[in-house]
Amino acid sequence: WNEFMRKAYEKKSLDRQRRSTGPRLAEGEEGENYFDLPEEIEEFTSPEPIETNKDVLNGKYIKEIKVYINKETGKLATNSTPPELLEEKTYYQVHCILYYLNKNKPQGSGNGKNDSQFSNWESSVQKWANSMGYNQEMPQEDDD
Repeated sequence: WNEFMRKAYEKKSLDRQRRSTGPRLAEGEEGENYFDLPEEIEEFTSPEPIETNKDVLNGKYIKEIKVYINKETGKLATNSTPPELLEEKTYYQVHCILYYLNKNKPQGSGNGKNDSQFSNWESSVQKWANSMGYNQEMPQEDDD
């Protein structure tokens, strides 16, 4: 939007130059590309960010899960897994916004899994996430 408005002001400036150097227009008549903008670009103060208790509302929609696995078995490491076989792996989970919140009470408890649009949104997000390498299957079984 900022870029669009800067171009609009450039164009206004060029139109003003053409009108001052070109043929005079009759009073009240405007050129074909004339539009009215304030002389100065208005500046404003950005609002203070609002922190919520829901990561997705704070812009964090990719959940990062770090686990240790046994690099030989691929299972989740336990206290009995030898230290030389430990490997830290990071898994990334991505879901649609309804997975995390109820659209009617975004900062309230609960989620939107019962929303009529949940399956449409979630299936599309899952297709995208899988194509981007997210949502890899994380081991569920503990190491022996």
